[in-house]
Amino acid sequence: MNQQSNITQDSAIGAAIRRFAETGLVPHDVAPRPITRAILEDGPRKIFLLDGAGGTYAFKHNPSAAKSGEFSKEAKRLARLGGYLQATPAFGVVEVVWVDPEGEALATRFDPSPTAREALAMADSEAARREVFARGGRWLGTLHRATEKKTDQIDLDWIGDHVARLRQHKSTTVRPHAAPDLLDRMTAVILEDVAALKGIAVPSVQGHGDFHGGNLLLGKDQTNALDCTASRRSNPLFDIADYLSDLDLRCNPEEDEIGASGIDENHLLAFLDGYGPTSPPDVLDRVIRITMFLKFCKITLLAFAGDPVVRRRFLAQRNRLTHVLLPGENVTGSKPFSPIRPSRMRSPNAP
Repeated sequence: MNQQSNITQDSAIGAAIRRFAETGLVPHDVAPRPITRAILEDGPRKIFLLDGAGGTYAFKHNPSAAKSGEFSKEAKRLARLGGYLQATPAFGVVEVVWVDPEGEALATRFDPSPTAREALAMADSEAARREVFARGGRWLGTLHRATEKKTDQIDLDWIGDHVARLRQHKSTTVRPHAAPDLLDRMTAVILEDVAALKGIAVPSVQGHGDFHGGNLLLGKDQTNALDCTASRRSNPLFDIADYLSDLDLRCNPEEDEIGASGIDENHLLAFLDGYGPTSPPDVLDRVIRITMFLKFCKITLLAFAGDPVVRRRFLAQRNRLTHVLLPGENVTGSKPFSPIRPSRMRSPNAP
């Protein structure tokens, strides 16, 4: 049975679509279409497209959202971020057109522009790849500057306890960590970074909260963000680190191009050229390393799941982090940061 048939036969989704159709934006007999760029899971949350006379809409449905208020919160956060970006029309967020009064669904105007991940995959030159990083920097810098207020101090003392809990995660009884000894050695280095950052002043800004390459749409003249459900006032460096680590780990730099952050220096500089001034390089380097490490901690619990995509991501994160945190070790016997595509061309190596 195809996805459209599944959607059509789901009575809860059908009822939500009929409620949306009451707005007149789509017909009552509208046929849902898959959205190829969405990450579709087996859980209750579904995303698909609906066509109407006035355009196409991305329709999210999750029956569990009625209790959590997820979609109402997302709509409010998108509106808040859109307000901050109102003075800079080249940067924005996707437009919410309807929030389900029963709390189960949300509709936004569909933006067909490629995501930053897709743009990186299509880039046929290093200049084009750098532009993907620069555009992310321009959007994020615009948001952060528009919302910068008081100064906070970095305090990451929670990371030690967080890693300890992951090491004793309930799933380890049936599926152990993929690299427990390596994780322990990396943890020791990361805790030095945590200690070095304690008390450093950073601005408090309205952040995106989940700023990866799948949540930024790169249109010809417009850059829009989506999925701002985790948006809150926070340290700006973690938004920066999320975007850089997500995209750069899909690339294959040469060894001498990897900087102290673990990111290709060309890509880091391109992003910062778009973003503008930020914290001193050593501070940003440490935050990026910590971000990459926290992602690695989680994926070590998944690497034995048998999913080849997860396995490739695990290898990419393991080898890049080994290169930057434990430079004396080479876990692959070859380039420690390029387990999938060893060529110099920096094509994405993982979906």
